Amino acid sequence: MTTFKSPPPKHSPFYCNYEWHLRPFGALPLAIYCLAGRLTAPKTTDGERTDFYPSKKTLANYFGMKGPDHTERVVGRLVAAGWLKATSLEKHYRFVEHDKWAAEHPGVCYNRELLPWQEHVDTLVGKMHAMARGGLWLRDTAVVTLQASGSDDEILARWQEILNEAEANKRAKRFSGTGLKACCSRLVNEFKQRAANRSQS
Repeated sequence: MTTFKSPPPKHSPFYCNYEWHLRPFGALPLAIYCLAGRLTAPKTTDGERTDFYPSKKTLANYFGMKGPDHTERVVGRLVAAGWLKATSLEKHYRFVEHDKWAAEHPGVCYNRELLPWQEHVDTLVGKMHAMARGGLWLRDTAVVTLQASGSDDEILARWQEILNEAEANKRAKRFSGTGLKACCSRLVNEFKQRAANRSQS
């Protein structure tokens, strides 16, 4: 069951991560970094990462390189850039996740410019997004229309009803009007009509 305690939405899948930073490095550095992340991943939810201690010959064979020296240079580039950290043990490295790397390198991450209403994800839009399980997109004018025509509780209650009806129609193989865009339009039009009815009464 969807609750309003779901985390605030990310309004685009293109949020900053390691692949954005490593894109100029080429394919092999990105591949070695991903391999290091997989090999050092904790075995349990509360476990810690192990060290990454690759044999340059094994790495070269794994990635089909002609010689081991190139893979060693790539590991050196990742160390120099801060994505791997040398330990007290020779040829042992600690894998650095993006969030920790970003904290050590402030101001260099990709930030998508959001519309003013998108920045307030802890209010109505964030709750609607969580209820829709992602993918919700509303124009700022639609948000204004909704909030001018009803309380947040009324909007959210009707939004849940519309989503439930859409899911029921999908199960019955009636797909027309069940997409999120259609559901959003229906919600906005209903509250717009409610405002018009009030002005006429």
